[in-house]
Amino acid sequence: MVQMPAMNAVVEVLKDEGVDTAFGCPGAAILPLYKAMEEVGGIEHLTVRHEEGATHMADGWSRTTGRVGVAIGTSGPAGTNMITGLYTAMADSVPIVCITGQAMTSLLDKEGFQAVDIVEIAKPVTKWAVQIREAATAPWIFREAFRVAQEGRPGPVLIDIPLDVAKQVIEYDPSIDAPLRINVVEPHQPRVERALDMLLAAERPLLLAGGGVILSEASEELRELAEYLNVPVQVTLMGKGSFDEDSPLYSGMTGVQTSQRYGNASFLESDLVLAVGARFGDRHTGQIDVYRGDRAFIHVDIEPTQIGRVFEPDLGVVSDARLFLSALLETAKLGAGRPRSSRGWTA
Repeated sequence: MVQMPAMNAVVEVLKDEGVDTAFGCPGAAILPLYKAMEEVGGIEHLTVRHEEGATHMADGWSRTTGRVGVAIGTSGPAGTNMITGLYTAMADSVPIVCITGQAMTSLLDKEGFQAVDIVEIAKPVTKWAVQIREAATAPWIFREAFRVAQEGRPGPVLIDIPLDVAKQVIEYDPSIDAPLRINVVEPHQPRVERALDMLLAAERPLLLAGGGVILSEASEELRELAEYLNVPVQVTLMGKGSFDEDSPLYSGMTGVQTSQRYGNASFLESDLVLAVGARFGDRHTGQIDVYRGDRAFIHVDIEPTQIGRVFEPDLGVVSDARLFLSALLETAKLGAGRPRSSRGWTA
């Protein structure tokens, strides 16, 4: 096998995962990673004045490129400074990987200089927070980090690396390695058919597009479904941009802060809402009893634990947004559904 410094292996993994730019602030405990970036090459580093800025830049990079953003910091306050950026990425479902240096493992339980337990601090605002305790696991932990950040509902991961671990040499051959498979969540067909039945039975159905439609690049499928069934569409704040606002089927935004008057009015007139990739945030729903009303809800989300989290829907479907919308449209076209008039809705 090929032997190399553990951090050189990490850089090889980062490059193979599509990372060509990283944002960070160097410090003593993370210098082995910076040395590896210099030796291996291929990753441009943009130095920031504050680690919180690095996480926000990684977040913005991910949103604009569709790839996983990377932020780097040293031990102690560097990690704690990243918490706000990690929470932002968690709330908005943005895949980023934050890397922090850490004091020597021998100092972790002795109140060593800047030996803060950043893993425990970061757990509530990450999909996964982990410390590398054995150098040989470094490339595999990074592989898993990129899988976790992107699979299902995307989000942030934090990896903490003690200085003595970062300095070790391991066996790793990048020429025979590859990213881990990211599983795609497909909808269960009986639930697709039930959703279609409910849509066709409603008098004033409404499609609600959340951020999941953006993340799964399902705008075209959303448009095709809305036009085929002639059902109006609303968007949440995170779903804004997923549907053409000049379309005659666009019916605005509902909410207590990010709303339009006609959006709230049309929502309150609906008798069924098909929400795709939306998490029912309180800035959108306002008072749940008013939002819920007497209307039926179908909730489609890639993350199973999101369904029923705010209120119990009449039908829950675990699925990638694009795959669900495609399956629903295909089922309708195969004869289980048909184009409908917009009965019940007034212009």
